[in-house]
Amino acid sequence: MVVRLFHGGRNTTVGGINFEGDQDPGGPSAFVPAGANWGFSNTGHFWDTEFGEKYIADNTSVLRMSNSELYTNARLSSLSLTYYARCLANGSYTVRLHFSEIIIRGNRSFHSLGIRIFDVYIQEKLMLKDFNIEVEAQGVDKAVIKEFKAVEVKDKTLEIRFHWSGKGTTASPRRGVYGPLISAITIEFESTHSGLRKESTPRDSKKKVFTVAGASVLCLVFLISGILWEKALRRLDLQTGFFTFKQIRAATNSFDPVNKIGEGGFGSVYKVTKTLWDKNNPGRRTKRAQHVLHSSRSNM
Repeated sequence: MVVRLFHGGRNTTVGGINFEGDQDPGGPSAFVPAGANWGFSNTGHFWDTEFGEKYIADNTSVLRMSNSELYTNARLSSLSLTYYARCLANGSYTVRLHFSEIIIRGNRSFHSLGIRIFDVYIQEKLMLKDFNIEVEAQGVDKAVIKEFKAVEVKDKTLEIRFHWSGKGTTASPRRGVYGPLISAITIEFESTHSGLRKESTPRDSKKKVFTVAGASVLCLVFLISGILWEKALRRLDLQTGFFTFKQIRAATNSFDPVNKIGEGGFGSVYKVTKTLWDKNNPGRRTKRAQHVLHSSRSNM
């Protein structure tokens, strides 16, 4: 879920990213459910102003910062301005607030004497205290972006509030210039609380590739080992089935007590020796089989 708003302007695309326009004129006491999943409320009159109340600002000079089209307009408030993002998935979000001082000037005239100071709250938590756009951006007509990660949404709603606490000037460059100013807002989903839907990073993707590749190689090694082992067994001429009494007596050396290893439920139990023959190379394989069986007899 992503919410991107361009305050005071029309729908626009900046750097390949689409921003939804926010052109409603608002008012001194208004709640505006402007978009499908967002809206805003404004409270407060601009007092002692000779130009009437205006809640959308337009830039007064040429903007030369990167992505300048995102800062040509802004929304104003004399007291409190709150934006709501609704119908969000619960989880963690990254919030970016875009600011640029486009009303107060930076020249040597009295237009540069204005000081705009306000506070910013996200989810009712104070994030920016006595925030001054001009100071943070190191000048007017310059952009500054404040990013806040891991903003938790638990009831599918995210609230961002800009509040003027009475600080700064109120009459420069003209009367009624004060209070919050915001150019754009970006809200981007990070993950759910359970961590089951975390955004994949290039490093995570590489780990997954190496893990899958390693597992595949291991399975291939086991498969090849199994095939080779089966082929080795097939080379040995193993005789299985029933044996005659004559064969059994010969194998036990006429039931020599030396070969007796115990008593079973059906009589005495004897050990016997079986020579294994290799079909492909009887000489070499026979010696090896006899040696193995001889060692086995020595250990019994």
